[in-house]
Amino acid sequence: MVCLIARYLDAMILSQIDTLLIGGPKDFRSDGTKSAMARDPVDHPVMLRKLGFEGDQVADPTVHGGIDKAVHFYPAEHYPKWTAHFAAQDMAHSLLEKAGAFGENISASGLTEEKVRIGDRYRIGKALVEISQGRQPCWKIDHHFSALGLSALVIKTGRCGGYFRVIE
Repeated sequence: MVCLIARYLDAMILSQIDTLLIGGPKDFRSDGTKSAMARDPVDHPVMLRKLGFEGDQVADPTVHGGIDKAVHFYPAEHYPKWTAHFAAQDMAHSLLEKAGAFGENISASGLTEEKVRIGDRYRIGKALVEISQGRQPCWKIDHHFSALGLSALVIKTGRCGGYFRVIE
């Protein structure tokens, strides 16, 4: 695993990438809509470039990807909270059994919204990345989970994750 290290307010934030995921557009709805939300874990080094990890693509570049959304990260700490949310409704969701349910490239502990700030910089191997913005989830989360209103709940709870831009 690769460690992420950042300096924020004179304190080091250490994290480790639990899962690295890449993928490309796949059929998402019967109307022909595609999504790259269903990424697959990789267990080998992957080159990180300005627009993201080699082999990773987005389905709709007008709203996903690009320089400021090169890498999507999602805190691993949120998964038990979503599992509890579904359990409270007497539901279990198989998507939550492994990282990648929210379309992230990186699942890592320690990168919660309470701890990180836009502009924080991290090393991923030799690459330097910077948090560029929080994630604004779209309707595809609802469809992916078959749970109407989930994207709004992700926003309401603040468990959105974020994006890295690649500095070097």
